Amino acid sequence: MWLVKGIKKYISPATLQTAPNEFTHHEREDGEWINVEYPDVDEHMKTLKVKFVQQDMRSNRIAIADILEQRFKDQKSFWEKWGNMIMQLIFYLVVTMMMIVIFYQWSDIVDKVAGLVNQLKTTNAECGGGSIIPAMILMWIRRRG
Repeated sequence: MWLVKGIKKYISPATLQTAPNEFTHHEREDGEWINVEYPDVDEHMKTLKVKFVQQDMRSNRIAIADILEQRFKDQKSFWEKWGNMIMQLIFYLVVTMMMIVIFYQWSDIVDKVAGLVNQLKTTNAECGGGSIIPAMILMWIRRRG
């Protein structure tokens, strides 16, 4: 016999379980406790060949899923939100640094180009005259060929 401490009542040992170490009882009108077992709803549906559809539950589940998807879909990660701006900033910083280097070196570049032009003029004058442009075109054609 089992003793139910809350109501101080002795009942016979139960055999039907609803979960491990859980025995469900029903109290009848006359006060007797009966050990009961809940039927398997899926098995009951298969034997009756009935398909239970509760539209309210299904539509609520779909609506909740859509709301959650919209809520979490709008939350972008850090790189999705700021990645484009960061990459543009890096690009402009690199271009700015390159321009600074070019302008810093500009006087050296002009001096070297002036020396090259003077050398081409002297070479051209020694070879019989003409202009600098055909010599530069000839150098460009040699490089491409």
